[in-house]
Amino acid sequence: MSIQTEFAEEEKRRVRRAHIVAGMLEAVAMATMSGVFFTLLVKQLGVSDALAGTLSTVVHLGCVTQIFAIGFLRRIRSVRTTSIILQSIKKLLYAFLYMLPFLPMATGVRIALFAVVFAGASISSNLISPASFHWMMAFVSKEERGIYTAHREMLTLIVTIVYNFLMGRVLDHFNAQGRPEIGLVLCACTILVMMFAHIIAMLFTKDSPAVLEQIGQTPNFVRVLKNNLHNTNLLKLVLVGVTWNFFCFFSTSFHNVFLLQELQSTTTFVVVAGMFGNFIRLACSAPSGKYADHNGFARSMGLGFALAALAIGLMMFWTPETGRLYYLLYQIPYCSALALLGNGQNNITLQYIDPADRVGAQGMYTAMLGLSSFLGSLVGGRILAAIQANGNRVFGIPMYGQQFLSGISFIALVALTVYVYTVVARMKRID
Repeated sequence: MSIQTEFAEEEKRRVRRAHIVAGMLEAVAMATMSGVFFTLLVKQLGVSDALAGTLSTVVHLGCVTQIFAIGFLRRIRSVRTTSIILQSIKKLLYAFLYMLPFLPMATGVRIALFAVVFAGASISSNLISPASFHWMMAFVSKEERGIYTAHREMLTLIVTIVYNFLMGRVLDHFNAQGRPEIGLVLCACTILVMMFAHIIAMLFTKDSPAVLEQIGQTPNFVRVLKNNLHNTNLLKLVLVGVTWNFFCFFSTSFHNVFLLQELQSTTTFVVVAGMFGNFIRLACSAPSGKYADHNGFARSMGLGFALAALAIGLMMFWTPETGRLYYLLYQIPYCSALALLGNGQNNITLQYIDPADRVGAQGMYTAMLGLSSFLGSLVGGRILAAIQANGNRVFGIPMYGQQFLSGISFIALVALTVYVYTVVARMKRID
């Protein structure tokens, strides 16, 4: 039995709406553990600029779990229940991280514990991620994948914009009073509230026997790995995703650190700039979904990479004198790119990977993307630290490390754009 005949259309519509609400609640929790809020948290732990950027991508290292999750997924009896449990564990661990600065322990031990718990939170959600994405999208017709994910993203962005602004003002208020610890407690409480609300939203979804059957028929790990390594379409998609994630996090991981440390920007400025970018992304979400449904996700991503290259290229020229203006200008092409790429990175596997291989392929694809994000940030952090140790000079030329990293990313993304249009966009689709 297929998902199309399992449920009435009204039932499928209700499930799709429940997933949208769950996504909005998840976005608030994730926003609390990313961006400027994350930077403020890790700076409370006493970490360096380079390490702050690297720690922000530890969450992506957990994606590697998806490669080895096949055996676990084949044994689950309910995607919904398993997802609720693992997502709740993740949020509990996130809330604990905001309490970490209060624990009496050495700085080195606290930082190490932070990295371990943060990675554990990512692992818990990534165990179910390949199946949960397949489950959610099974309730969406292939003609509406782009517009559905675009609408879902639009609503999560609206919630994130409002939340970031309000929480940013609250944190600035307590920081100005010399009581940053109150802001940390509020962030922890917010994550816990989102956890309970997310559980309620997920109770309105439904398991699909057809999806569970497909997951149960996924071959074992060795067979999946062998199939993936012989799947030329998947390997090309992995190359694209790895290149993008590596060079994106290679440079952008350190933007917030530059804004807060070198520019001495307030949390409110960083949040407002992010809100401006989110409004751009919001305005582009629906058009990007329609563009992808009409032209394919490969061409949609190619356009996204071109815009991202333009944005990151612009950051080669930012300095303490021009930094705030350039950061605002950067938001326009970069967030336009994210609207296109957010739609495409997962959905593109639905157009080029056979349905029988999707769960295993999705696991490998996402795992490699996560690993490349972490490695990109790690390598970028090492280079940034070396440039700072050299007095912000590269080959004797005065230059901030963030400028140099942006230049390298710009070159790589231009090459990636050409590859997507000349190779990936010409592959035969199977949907």
